[in-house]
Amino acid sequence: MAGRLPGAARADSQNWVPRRHHRHIGERFTDTWADSIVEIEQVTSSRVRDLEKQLEQERKRADSEASKRREAEQKFKLLSLQQKSARPADDDTWLSIKVAGADVTGPLAFALLFGGIYAAWSSSNEAKARQQQGRWVYDRGLGGKKVWVPYKTGAAAGSSDLPEQLSDAAFEELTSKAAGLAAEQRRREQPYQPPSWWQAPMSFAADDSTRAAAQMQASALLARIEQAKNRGEDYKISDIALLRRICQAGGGVTVDTRTVGGRDAIYKAAVEAAMRRCLEPSSVDEADLADVSPLAFVAGVAQDVQIPDERAVSLAANWVAGACRARVVEAYTAAKKGDDVLCATALAQLSSLLQGMPVLEAGSSQVGLISDELKGWADGETLQRLYGLAMQLVEPQQQQLVSSMLGMRS
Repeated sequence: MAGRLPGAARADSQNWVPRRHHRHIGERFTDTWADSIVEIEQVTSSRVRDLEKQLEQERKRADSEASKRREAEQKFKLLSLQQKSARPADDDTWLSIKVAGADVTGPLAFALLFGGIYAAWSSSNEAKARQQQGRWVYDRGLGGKKVWVPYKTGAAAGSSDLPEQLSDAAFEELTSKAAGLAAEQRRREQPYQPPSWWQAPMSFAADDSTRAAAQMQASALLARIEQAKNRGEDYKISDIALLRRICQAGGGVTVDTRTVGGRDAIYKAAVEAAMRRCLEPSSVDEADLADVSPLAFVAGVAQDVQIPDERAVSLAANWVAGACRARVVEAYTAAKKGDDVLCATALAQLSSLLQGMPVLEAGSSQVGLISDELKGWADGETLQRLYGLAMQLVEPQQQQLVSSMLGMRS
């Protein structure tokens, strides 16, 4: 057999082997680089074949549906001819069907019958089309090629499937996000209006130099407050009250906290001081609240640290509700033990808090949470005794609210 010339064409089959130019720039040259490229090409070919099979099945299914439709039309035409030949004397009644006990003939019967056949055929096609919905994605494993990925059965196009096992925490996170989006949509449609009890802070008129000096003082004081917190110290209500006075004297200047969490923490310290003023007046005097009412102090600090009114109102209501719950539980525990003095003290503090910070309403969600919790573990007899004592101690305008907290009807 004559020797083969160098570079001559070969007729025998040989597996494809990549050359050096298939390597990417910067890729390390190893002993297995060729095998890796061959494996990727084989996987690519396998996926392409699977997609071709899927497309072929779709074409066959479409042809089958078309043939079924033609067969239904032929059967309908044959039935029409049979009906017409059976009653040749009456051309108007060559097709008759019963609808609600009455005979329907002529063109109306034809329309009803054909409409039923078409509705059955179209509903079948729509159901199968929904099963084949999906989207195009770019597969990195295929070198960035575009492939079709069908949705799961019952999933609509454009929807994002939730995991099969969704934890309670994840579900609550989803619901909170949905509620936040809904609230945002409501804010866009209708501007937020604070409740009547929200006391907007008053500011004094100030010139530019006074505002600039107040801004520098407020920023320096805020830096000192934040540094003390970083050292592990609690917020001093005297510093927060001084910040309120500086911002008010400067014509309503505001400060920028480092973080949103720090901003809310300063506001919470102000709300807690206002609640202590209502619960234990001797522990917090008016000077600690910048010589204003508890609600005015709370609203002023919210403006100083730039908390939106809607969020400030919501946070204040939640924290006041927590303090009310603590007094209700304390009063119930004392009533359960038969300690009427301690029970009366807790109810008096509850009344004082509701009088100084009337931020809750009888039908609010916070009040509903308090009553729902009591229903879970409190006994009815003790609740009745507590309710009777509360109606004697709280103010008349507070009776309906306290009754709602206890789950009673006033």
